[in-house]
Order: sequence, then structure tokens, then C-alpha cells
Amino acid sequence: MYSEAEDSVVIRARLSRDDAALVMAALDSLVADDAPDGDGSAEPRCRSRADALVLLAETALADGARPATGGERTQVVVHVDAHTLRHDDTDPGRPDGSVDLSRRCHLENGSALSADTARRLACDASVVEVATDERGTPLSVGRRTRSVPTHIRRALQNRDGGCRFPGCTQRRYVDAHHVRHWSNGGPTSLDNLVLLCRRHHRAIHEGGFVLRLVDAHRVEVDRPDGTPIPHDGSAEPSGSPPDPDRIIEANRTHGVTPGARTATARDGGRLDLDLTAICYFPILDRARRDPDPPPVR
Repeated sequence: MYSEAEDSVVIRARLSRDDAALVMAALDSLVADDAPDGDGSAEPRCRSRADALVLLAETALADGARPATGGERTQVVVHVDAHTLRHDDTDPGRPDGSVDLSRRCHLENGSALSADTARRLACDASVVEVATDERGTPLSVGRRTRSVPTHIRRALQNRDGGCRFPGCTQRRYVDAHHVRHWSNGGPTSLDNLVLLCRRHHRAIHEGGFVLRLVDAHRVEVDRPDGTPIPHDGSAEPSGSPPDPDRIIEANRTHGVTPGARTATARDGGRLDLDLTAICYFPILDRARRDPDPPPVR
């Protein structure tokens, strides 16, 4: 967020494709059409997405954020074939090496998604099965069903209360996660389900973390490198904590002297580590490929 002029502020956001589709669907639902409103609704309507963003903020502050109780969020449609939903992105495909065009995984607007993202979204969503021929022509359309029925969702909410990822205290806007995905034969039952917040649900499906539901009262999670996460949620693996003096000295060998403002933004606020990583890693990748890169300014 930054000031562009005396009377305006620019707000930017970097979102995953499914989250962006959700936000845009919410904004567009509040933007008035050019055609007159024939249903006589007294709900406020906006003339632009910027106005809709302000209305969303006002509504959230007035009503308070409400926990998801198994009802659907603003609808985001994902098209994915059954084979892609069951297998990972490394599936070799056809023996002759050609691409099977019937295997698709994308949003309604055509934006491509990874199979891992589709599996995450399908964990706790409504599902409509469509049978097609080899050309993709629909032959039959099944009934819309919930991947996690309402009565099971209520029991899961009562058991878990919120996100079960070690150390997480998030209780609102949580998803029901299938430990073994239903597309691979995992049952939709309490002994195969666990509540996860959106951040940690993404970490399990797309971040390489591995979750095990030991019993109703214990969840174990391993990091991508195989080390377990302690149940206090601490980021450091077991063992002695890092020595701050050694970290400072290691930085000095690279010409960096950490100080009070080292990890702050230009305006003095908290540094956005996600944005920093997004900007830094392309520079690091170029440096690895080019032994004598030009200086970065």
C-alpha cells in the first residue's frame, strides 16, 4: 500500500489464482449492472470494484467476521478430470508421449490450476460429476453433492474446533481436509478428516508438508525435509536455538551489518517477507546462472 497522490492510495495484492477468483467473484457480486434492478432489492450496489472493496470492508467491520460452518463460500468453479484429481502432475501420460487434452484442470475463466490446488479445493466443496465421451462432449450430468456432508461437518467442527495444524489457533474459515483424498478412495469420515485453516491446508497440499491423523486427539505434521513440527508449533527443529551473534557475524562476512532497521520497509513498517522472497529469488537464480552478473540497483 502506498500513496499515489494527495487524495488517493494504491493497494496491491498478490494472490493465488483460486483466491483471486474468490475475491473477484465477491467484488463483482456487489458491482451494479447497467441494467435496472428488477427485483426491488434494497441492498447497496457499487459502481466500481474499488467501491465494492470499501463496502466489503465496511460490512466486515459492522457485522464481524463469521466462522464458516460448512456453508459454501462465494462460488468458484473448477473444471478437473477424474484422472488428474487422482494423480499428481508427474503422471507420464500416454505411452507415445502425446498430451491427453481431455485432462484438464482450470478455473471457469480458463486460468490453469495445478492438480494439487484442485485436490485442496475439492477436499471441502460441492462436486458435480459429468460423464463425457472421448471428445469431451457431456453425456450425463450428476447431481450436485457436498464432498463433506453437513452432518459430518458439524461433528468435525465440534471435535476439532479449529485448525489442527500444530501451533495454529485459527478457528474461523477452516476447511475439512481429507487425510487420504476422497478421489483416491479415502472415506469421508471423522477418522479421515481434520480441520485446517486456508494457509495450512495449502501447505499440506501444495507446500510439501505431510499430515497424519494419529487419533481424534493427535495430529502429526512433518516439514518438507521430513523433520517433525513440535506440537507447540515452534518453527525451530529440536535442538539448541541459533546463536544471534553467529548470525550477525555470518552476515558481516557478506558485507551486511544487521541493525534495528534491517528488516523494515521504507516507511518503517514491518517487512513483507513473502514479497521480499518473490523479488529476491529471481535475482538469486540469475546470479547462479551468470557467474559475473551486473550489479543490482
